[in-house]
Amino acid sequence: MTRPNEETAARAAVRRLQAAQVREAERVIGVVARYYGYGPAQLRGRGRRSDLAEARQVAMYVVRRSLHWPTSTGNAPFSLERVGAVLGRDHATVAYGVGAVATRRGRDPQFRRLIDEVLELIDRGYEDDETIVSGHETDDGEGTDGREDRGNRGGGVTGDAPADGAGPRHRGVAGQHAAIREGR
Repeated sequence: MTRPNEETAARAAVRRLQAAQVREAERVIGVVARYYGYGPAQLRGRGRRSDLAEARQVAMYVVRRSLHWPTSTGNAPFSLERVGAVLGRDHATVAYGVGAVATRRGRDPQFRRLIDEVLELIDRGYEDDETIVSGHETDDGEGTDGREDRGNRGGGVTGDAPADGAGPRHRGVAGQHAAIREGR
């Protein structure tokens, strides 16, 4: 039988780990927002533009897929409710968003690459206040990373989102897909 002080210490440790995971979820949301050219507040907002909605759904998917919630008996995946709490949505909206991204990721190779690139950025520890750059062309036709430039297909943000909240400067694959759907 555990003593009361040990139980209290264990509960406090679990709460600290949970708080750290909430901070990590906030960081992940920030990275996804930056990738799409938005701020984290815009992902939590009520905007319904297709590129913003896609960014929000990608954030839901990535948080649900990559983070775990510490419990007294181990780790569990971030629940739909917890993901929703971080993004200001209910669990049904999160379930729909996660499912939509998973389905599209399985069908669309370009979208799969986008998700993989976002996951790589998160794994590398990017913060939401860093500039995310992807394949920018230099005078020699190579990207800044020394590889041949692929165009800016994978998203990437070349600057901050406009301060007026009018949307991203670069929408990445999401904006390209929306432009194709809308015939632009």
